[in-house]
Amino acid sequence: MDALARLELVTPDFGLTDEVLVVTAWLLNSGDCVTYGEPLVEITANDVTIGVSAPASGRLRRLCVEEDAVVTAGDVLAQIDLESA
Repeated sequence: MDALARLELVTPDFGLTDEVLVVTAWLLNSGDCVTYGEPLVEITANDVTIGVSAPASGRLRRLCVEEDAVVTAGDVLAQIDLESA
């Protein structure tokens, strides 16, 4: 039996210093299938909303932070079970 590979979606480094990053909206739910490049979550910094897309295709296993949570670069946002090749 093959084990699924898992990928952690982390908060990107937007190059913003001293800015508060807030997860404003999840666009999908745990268990949903995702495709590479599909928007997954919106993060707001200083009244600017930035979308974060799926880095790979698979199934969204778990959301690790709630909406309205404050995050920093490198924080784990979600886990994705990758599609088997």
